[in-house]
Amino acid sequence: MKEEIKSLTLTYKDARIAFFWKCVEYTGLLLFLALIPRMMGPQLYGDFALLLSIIVLLVFSNALGGMPTFGRFIPEFKVKGEIASIRGVFTQFIILRLILAAPVILFFLGLNSYFQWVINNKILISLSLTYIFGIISLSCYQLFYGLNKMGRYLFHGSSTRILLVFLLLIYGGAVDIEKASYMLVGVELFLSCVLVFFARKYFSLAAAIKYSSSFYSQLSFGLAFFVSNFLLMLIWRSGEAIISLYSVGSEQVAFYNLSNSMFLAINALFAQVGTILLPSINAMHSLGDSNRRDDWLGGLFTYTVVLSFVVLIAINSIGAFVFELLLGGGYSEAFSNFKVLSICLLPLSVIRLGQTVALVHSRPKDNFLISLITLFVFSVSVILLTEEYGAFGVSLSVVMAFFASSFFSYYHFNLSEVLKVTDLGKVVGVGCFCLGIIELSVLPKEVTGSIVLLTFIVLMFLMKIINRKEISRMFKKDAL
Repeated sequence: MKEEIKSLTLTYKDARIAFFWKCVEYTGLLLFLALIPRMMGPQLYGDFALLLSIIVLLVFSNALGGMPTFGRFIPEFKVKGEIASIRGVFTQFIILRLILAAPVILFFLGLNSYFQWVINNKILISLSLTYIFGIISLSCYQLFYGLNKMGRYLFHGSSTRILLVFLLLIYGGAVDIEKASYMLVGVELFLSCVLVFFARKYFSLAAAIKYSSSFYSQLSFGLAFFVSNFLLMLIWRSGEAIISLYSVGSEQVAFYNLSNSMFLAINALFAQVGTILLPSINAMHSLGDSNRRDDWLGGLFTYTVVLSFVVLIAINSIGAFVFELLLGGGYSEAFSNFKVLSICLLPLSVIRLGQTVALVHSRPKDNFLISLITLFVFSVSVILLTEEYGAFGVSLSVVMAFFASSFFSYYHFNLSEVLKVTDLGKVVGVGCFCLGIIELSVLPKEVTGSIVLLTFIVLMFLMKIINRKEISRMFKKDAL
């Protein structure tokens, strides 16, 4: 049993590969933001950003919950040796996505006349091709996610911006929106070809037909989680519109947008850790190794909370300096919003643990309930706070919503059973004490923060919250 689990779960070698691809991704992001807007200029970059947002929105609309479906069922099929079932669900998703792509493209073409700037036919064709190649890539890297091949899963998202930067730099100042659209096609075509090559043995029309009877239940499972995630996305993406609706000043929109964008970039790193480990956890669940499964979940939660406090200490000590260095002194209120939003790292750790439990135990309705509660608390809060407090009120509403959702998740999913291997009270107590010292200290926050951060890490080791042997094993080839 142990050897079977080991072959299906993530190793530290896999974790290092995942870390490498995340470094590539964020390097590409930094290069993109540092070079492309200046090279293009405000107007051209604005048009190009719109093209990117359209592609992302179109591909997201065709996700259909493929990630939770593949993450839940493919590890189970792999454990049972049902390779034909993996081929069936993979091929079925590709076929369905391509079928749905046609009306989506037609709808998009019909909306073209409502855009404020004219997209010519060549650009429309480029966008359509990028969309088609994008959903093929989407199916392939979701397959690799379910198969626990994390290098191939992360290859697409990590390579996209670097490849795009490379192509745009070749053209330099000679680029225009039409050429930029061609580059989008080129990047997505290259990535889809690579992914299709690696996934080629999983294409099977025969398997798709043979297992068609089970596809509806698998799709329904994924769609339930997709709807839940969409509700949470409304919270993160509706703040600017809500602030505009209350007409509390356009600068408040800018403050919230900057703080929200920076927080989501940090939160994405935390979310990715759980995403990468989920297929391994599902494999343990399918093999009946509940003790090791819960040990992984508890350990993941512990280290996530510890890292959350490390980030919070860093934000409260050097965040103001970094914000002023990057944006100037006129954006101090944006940092205030960012500090508030960063508190969400703590409740989001609990919520992600609850979502993982819901996914492992196939409880999409419970996950949907969590999303509804979060959206409800957020909606009530913004009505009460936005008109008077502007962006700060929306940020507070986000924090209140996720704290309410985390408390409900903890009791609803009985997470105390999973968290019995952790000492959450010690981490939270020490972490809050350290943050309090930073706020009350008469010394410069940068100096106090450095001392407090070192003290916090040392205390985590002394209290055996962080295990030195577990850290050292990251540099070995043992399985997690």
